[in-house]
Order: sequence, then structure tokens, then C-alpha cells
Amino acid sequence: MDAVDLNTINFTLQYARGISKVEKKGKKEQTVSYALPGRKALKIKSPEIKNFTTGIVMVEIFVGRDGNVIHARVVPDKSTIHNKAIVTNVEQAAQESKFSADPDAPKKTKGYFTYRFIKVGSE
Repeated sequence: MDAVDLNTINFTLQYARGISKVEKKGKKEQTVSYALPGRKALKIKSPEIKNFTTGIVMVEIFVGRDGNVIHARVVPDKSTIHNKAIVTNVEQAAQESKFSADPDAPKKTKGYFTYRFIKVGSE
């Protein structure tokens, strides 16, 4: 099992306002949580991960007034997984997610997704 930095976990838990989605597939578990002030998640896209590993990927997102994700990028110093294929899939999934609209919100609202991957045992 990969080592996980406790500072990263503490930062992640600080921003995890609610768990949006938990998926279990055999010996794999994937949890997605988000923090976006004043918005509700309407669609949370889960990434397809082929080389599944244990760890955390934090993604900074900017959401428009219409609820669409305008920009998504992994925050490397708050993530424990740095595999390029996984990072690309996570960023794409975050980009395809959707939140409630808010016409009174700023043009761009900053938030975070936290993707947590757990692999138990061997396949």
C-alpha cells in the first residue's frame, strides 16, 4: 500500500464538506467529495482508472454561474497520486461535473473535489 501524507489527509478533510459519491468495485473503492460554497452537486462524474492505486487526488475547480465547471486542475502538493494517466482522467471527470446554477454568484466560484482511491488486497 502506498504511504499517505497525514498533512494531505488533514487538508483534504478540512475541505470535504460532503461526500457526493462512493463506488465499490470488487477490491476497489472510490470516494468523491467536494467543497463549493453555496452550490449543490447535480452530476458528479467518476474517473475511469485502469491502474488503480491507493491515494488521494485533490482538484481545484472554478464553476460558472450556470453551474458548469469552467476549469479543473490537480493540486499536486495536496495529492498523493501523481500518475499522469490518473491525473488526466481525474481532471477530465471533474471538468464534466455539474453544480446548481446561481445567477447572483461571482463569475467564477472556486472549489475543490477530493478523489480518494482505496485498493484492498490484490486483484
